Amino acid sequence: MEQERDAANVDTCNRMIKAWMNGVFSSDDKDAMIAEFCTEDVVIDARMFASNTDMYTTYKGHVGVREWNKRLNEIDFLGLRVLHCGVLPSGNVVTKWESLPLVKVTGKAASSKVSDIAKWTLVDGKIKDCRYYWGSSRGMNELFQKT
Repeated sequence: MEQERDAANVDTCNRMIKAWMNGVFSSDDKDAMIAEFCTEDVVIDARMFASNTDMYTTYKGHVGVREWNKRLNEIDFLGLRVLHCGVLPSGNVVTKWESLPLVKVTGKAASSKVSDIAKWTLVDGKIKDCRYYWGSSRGMNELFQKT
């Protein structure tokens, strides 16, 4: 039973990430996609120290997911690829990916690939909570610094 649930949760996260990578969360279908993948009370904890942008904060509910995805569009994730998506002993799903982020408003890109991690909690097959663990908060903050 747990193995089936875990496999379904990994599949949900993989499908959601693929939809995001394909721009679906920025399309006319974004509200339907958010409803398909997220609980009404979903919490996205994207906090990190960043004095040059306010995008790295906590987002709540479907409105928050829409705002988070809008803010993610401020960055081009060049060469983005998912390195891992699997289940933790707690039943949560963890994903790791890498990219070469480029902040559109400043035109600044990271000098090397950045790896980030997210931990997803799913309830009844939907994302209830996501916590990001940023690989280079200082580096990302510098990319947002306007000269």
